Amino acid sequence: MYKKMHFVAWACLLAVAIEQHVFAAEQGRSRYNEILRGTAWIVVPLKNGTASGTGWIVDQERKLLITNHHVVAGKQRVLIVFPRFKDGRVISERNAYKEEDALRAKVIDTDQHSDLAAVQLIDRLPDGIRAIPMASESAQPGDDLHSVGNPGSSGALWVYTSGTVRQVYYKEWYSQNGRSFLERKCRVLESQSPINPGDSGGPVVNDDGQLVGVVSHYRATDSSGKTVRLMSHHIDVSEVKKFVARTLRMMEPKTAEDFTLRGERLIEQDKLGEAIDALTRAIKLNDKLSAAYRHRARAFVYRGDYDTAVLDCDEAIRLDPKDAVAYEHRGLAHRRKGDIDKAIVDYSKAIQIDPKYALAYNNRGWALELKKQRDRALADYERAIRFNPKFVVAHINRMNLLYDMGRYREALAAADDGLKVNPFLPVAYRVKGRSLHMLKQYKDAVLTFDTAIQLYPDEPSYFVDRGLALTWLNRWDLAVKDYRSAIKVDPKYAAAYFWAGSAMDYHRNFDEAQRYYSKALELDPQNYKDKIKRFYQRHVKVVNNTNETLRIGYFYEAVDKREWGWYPTNLGKTYLSIDVPPGKSAYLTHEGKKIRGRRIRIWAVGLKSGERWLRDKDKDVWICPTAGYLSRNETDFIYTFK
Repeated sequence: MYKKMHFVAWACLLAVAIEQHVFAAEQGRSRYNEILRGTAWIVVPLKNGTASGTGWIVDQERKLLITNHHVVAGKQRVLIVFPRFKDGRVISERNAYKEEDALRAKVIDTDQHSDLAAVQLIDRLPDGIRAIPMASESAQPGDDLHSVGNPGSSGALWVYTSGTVRQVYYKEWYSQNGRSFLERKCRVLESQSPINPGDSGGPVVNDDGQLVGVVSHYRATDSSGKTVRLMSHHIDVSEVKKFVARTLRMMEPKTAEDFTLRGERLIEQDKLGEAIDALTRAIKLNDKLSAAYRHRARAFVYRGDYDTAVLDCDEAIRLDPKDAVAYEHRGLAHRRKGDIDKAIVDYSKAIQIDPKYALAYNNRGWALELKKQRDRALADYERAIRFNPKFVVAHINRMNLLYDMGRYREALAAADDGLKVNPFLPVAYRVKGRSLHMLKQYKDAVLTFDTAIQLYPDEPSYFVDRGLALTWLNRWDLAVKDYRSAIKVDPKYAAAYFWAGSAMDYHRNFDEAQRYYSKALELDPQNYKDKIKRFYQRHVKVVNNTNETLRIGYFYEAVDKREWGWYPTNLGKTYLSIDVPPGKSAYLTHEGKKIRGRRIRIWAVGLKSGERWLRDKDKDVWICPTAGYLSRNETDFIYTFK
C-alpha cells in the first residue's frame, strides 16, 4: 500500500514538473515573440567596415529607439534593421538581410554616464513593429528575465537569452571606447544572463513583457583578475525612464526651459549650430533666463567666437550676479582669447561665489601655469581635487605639472592617485612610467609601460618609453623591438625613428641609423633639426684582440678651416703611434687629443713576436662617408686587430 501511494505521489510530482517545464517553454516563446516585434539590429558605419549592436522601440509614434551610448558614441547617423518573417518564423541568418533592408536613423541624444542613447528613424517604421512598454518599477532579485540581441559571436540575429535577476544597485565603472575609457555611473540590474558583444542596447523584459533593463556589459574577470561567470549588467529601467523623459523634452521643446535643455544636450553632442539656435529660441521665449545665456556662451566658446561668448556671459551675470558658472565660462572665453589676467579674475570671482567650485580652481590653475606661476597653479589643482576627489582633469594637470617641475616622486604619487580614480587613465601611466625612469627605477618603469601597452596597444609613445627604460637596463635588443613596434603602430611617429636611429648607432649599424634619422627629420624637422646633426668626421677607437701588446701606427685625414689634409703633414715620413696591451682598446690621439677625421691609414707591429698587420698601411680606410652622417652625437669608428 505504501509503495503504491509513493508511486502515485512521484507520478504527480513528475506531471507537475513536466507541466511547469512546458509552461516555462511556452512562456519563453511568447516573451521572445513579443520582444522580437520591438527589437532592432543597429548597424554603425565605420571608415573600415561596420560595428553593430541592438536597440528597441520605446515610442512607436515618434519612431524612437533606445540603445547604448557605447554603440553609437560619436556618430550622428546609423542604420536600423528590423526582423523579417517567413511562414510565421523569424529569418535569423545574417546574410538574408541586405543593405536595402536597412532604414536610416539619426542619433537624437546620448548620456555617457548611464550608457544610454536615443535614435530616431528617418524612414517609415515597418508594419508590425511595436513599442516595448516599460515596467512601473525595478525588478527584484529572483525575477526571471528575457532578452533578444544580435551577438556577433553567434553568427545569427535575433538571439534569445534568459536569465535571473541577481540584484539592482548603483554602480560606477569604466567602459572602453576606442582608445578612451569612459566613466559610467548609474543604477544597474545585475543578472546571470549570458550576453556578448552585439547584444548591447537590447531590451531586457520581465515575465509580463515589460522592460526592466537595457543590456549594457558583462564581466569576465573581477578587479583581481579572477574569472567571473555569468555576471551581466543592464541599465535599470529607472535610469531609462529619466533618460527618455529628458529626450522627449529635448525633441519637442515647448518652454524656454525645454529649449535650454535641448541646447545643453546638443552642446554635449558637439552640435554647436543647433545648440545656439535652440538657446536663442529659449531667450526669445524668456529673455530673463540666465541659464540660456550661459549655455549659449559655452557653445560660442567651443565654436571659437569668444567675443560673443563674453557678451552672453555679461548678460547672464547681469541677470544673476551670483551665477558662478557664468563667471567660469567667461573666464574660459578670456583664456582662449589670450586675456589670461582677465580669465584669472573671472575664475577668482566664481570661487568667491562658490568656494568649493572645483572646475574654477582647476581652470584658474591652468591660467596660472600660462603665467609661469607654477606653485600657485599646483595649489589650485590640489584644491580642485580636495573639493572633487574624482575630478580626473585636475588629477592629470597636477601630475603633469609635478613632472614638468622635476618633482618626480610627487609626480609618481600623483599618478597613482589618478589611477585610483580611473584605473585606465592613459596620462597617469605615462607620468608614472617616466617618473620611475627619472628616478632610475627602470625595471618598475618597464612594468608600468607593460600595463599601458596591454591597455592601449595602439599608442606608440608607450613602446618608445619602454624602449628607453630597456636601454638603461642594457636590453638594447628589446629596445629596438619596441621602437620598431611604435613605427608599426604609427609610421609617422618621428620619436620612434629618432630613438631607433640612436639604437642603431649603438649597434654600429650606421646605414640603418642614417635611414631612421633621415625619417625623423623628414617627419618632424622643427623638433629634430637641433637634435640630429650631420657630422663629417669620427673619432677612432682601436681594439687589440691579439695575445700581445701592439704598437699601432697611423695617419689620418681631417679638416682645418674647411680644407681637408693629412696629419702628420709630412705624410709618409712621419707617423703617429700608440701602444695597446692585449685585450684592451684605446682612442687614436694627436698631441694629446682624440683625433677626428674621415680617413685613416693604419698598421701594427707585435712588440713581442714582431708580427705585422699591414693590410691598411698604404690603403685609405674611410671612417666617415664624404656626404657625412646623421647622428645625435659624434660617433666612434671601431678598428679591430685580430
